[in-house]
Amino acid sequence: MRVEPTAGSFKVMIPCELCGREFQFGPHRYAGRKVVSWNIMICETCDQMNHDGLDPHRHPELMRRLQAERVALRRLPGGFIAIPAFGH
Repeated sequence: MRVEPTAGSFKVMIPCELCGREFQFGPHRYAGRKVVSWNIMICETCDQMNHDGLDPHRHPELMRRLQAERVALRRLPGGFIAIPAFGH
C-alpha cells in the first residue's frame, strides 16, 4: 500500500494480487475490492476480466497459498476457479 499526495488531498494505492498493477482504493474512488475469503485485493479490471473464472495455471503462487491455507475453491467447467463474490 502506498499513499500518494494529490492537490489538497491524497489517494491510497494498492497492488492487485493478480496482475500486480496498482489501483486506487480510497478516498472517493475504489477501483478494486477485497476478496475476503482469499484475503487478497484485486483491481476491477482483473475482477471483470475473470468473471468466468480464474485460470489457476496463470496464478501458481496464489493457488499454492490458497491450498496451504486450506481455502475451499469452487471449480468451474474447464478447470477455472470461481472468484468469490463481494463479501465472501
